[in-house]
This record gives sequence, structure tokens and C-alpha cells, in this order.
Amino acid sequence: MRSLERGLLVLRTFSRKRRELSIAEIAEAVQLSRPTVRRMLLTLESLGYTEQHGSTWVLTPRVLEIGSGYFVDTSLAEVAQPLLRDLSDELGETCNIAIYDRGDVVQLARAEVERIVPDGIKIGTRLPAHATALGSVLLGGLDEAELASFFAAARLDSYTGQTVVEPSAIRARAAAARVNGFAASAQELDAGMIAIAVPILLDRVPIAALGTTSTTARMSIAELIERGVPLLTTTADEISRIFQLGNPHPPKNLSHR
Repeated sequence: MRSLERGLLVLRTFSRKRRELSIAEIAEAVQLSRPTVRRMLLTLESLGYTEQHGSTWVLTPRVLEIGSGYFVDTSLAEVAQPLLRDLSDELGETCNIAIYDRGDVVQLARAEVERIVPDGIKIGTRLPAHATALGSVLLGGLDEAELASFFAAARLDSYTGQTVVEPSAIRARAAAARVNGFAASAQELDAGMIAIAVPILLDRVPIAALGTTSTTARMSIAELIERGVPLLTTTADEISRIFQLGNPHPPKNLSHR
């Protein structure tokens, strides 16, 4: 079982910013020896999950099979996709759905607007919960014990001069998101980027968050809130309604706390 754990650690080292990695880089990230990492990569290559490009390694499309059972079981992404597309067209902005997973938010579904410079975020991308509007909404759905676990384990890194990293302020924002039904984030993860998010509720409990992003060049955060929150809320309610119709006994919790 130790080998399985190590293999999964190697797979999780790859990300949107680290798509090609050398054995040395992976070994440093997972704190394993280079020979051990090499054996892991060769095993994963024989199974079709990784391949070597010169001195670096990359994941193959076959890794998508690992998550296919999750998407089939929940069907939230499938239900949401046409509604996300309509919402994105109406707002003229990229829209996304995310779930909470061990201190991060994970992209579950997206409808992207074509830009000259794309944001590089794809389905499966992990983002820090404390620095995103999606994260504030999802943190607002945690109970006190779960919040305590989050603060005990999370790395509250600062990504810009606007990133909120004080636990008391993060806790207050999560509480405000729970009361107000939305959260906003201005230039906390990337300079110039703004975002809002609302919960997708199941029996009044957030199972996921629906959000949209824009830039300060296109509008202010106040404008995004005024225009976007009503549309996001309506779409989130519709996603929840259709999801429940298609799942008479839906999973209690899509997120991993």
C-alpha cells in the first residue's frame, strides 16, 4: 500500500503550472529518492499514465480514467455544463464550478470565454480556498470542526498584496458568504483578476460553488457583484433542481473535508 501512496503522490505533483517535470523535480516535491521516483514513473508509463519527453515526464490523457467514475456517479458536471455555457454567454465571462478538497478548491466544470491570453485553469485544477471567491463560499459550508481542520493544515500563502491570509479575516469572510449567499475576491490570486461565487445547495447545504471571473480592465468588483450575483444565484438554483431530479438519492457530500 505504501507503493500505491507514493505513486499517487507522483501523479499529484503535476499541475497546470508544472506539466513537464524532471525526475529531480518530482523527487524534491515528494521527498523521495530519485531511483524510487524513476521506478514509479516507469511503472506508471507501463500502465499508460505517464510518458517520457527527453529528460522530462508528462501525464497522458489516460489519467482522466481515474476520475471518470466520480463524474459518472455524481453527474453534477454533466448537469451543469449546458447551464454554465448559457451563463457564460450572458455574462461574457468564464464561469466555473468547484468543490472543496482538503483545503483547496478543485475545478469540476467550466465554460470558457475565448481570450487573447487564457487563464490556464482547466478541469481538475486546484486553487487555494483562502484566496478565491469559490473557496470563501465552500469554507462557509464547513462546520466548526471542519474549519479548525482547515486552519490547522492549510498553507495560507500570499499571492498578491491583496491576498487575505489572517485566519480571523478568512473565517469572517466564510461566515459572510454563508449569510449573504455569495463571496467576492479582488486581485487575491492574480493581479488584475476579480471573481464572485455563490453556493450550489442541496438541502440548504453547499455541495459545490458556482463562480465567474473578470478583470479590473473590464469592470470593477462592485459591477461584477451587481450584475453577476443574481444570474449566478438563479443558475445555481437551477443546477441544484435538475441535479436532484436526476439523482433521487444524491450523494450527501461531493467535497472531501
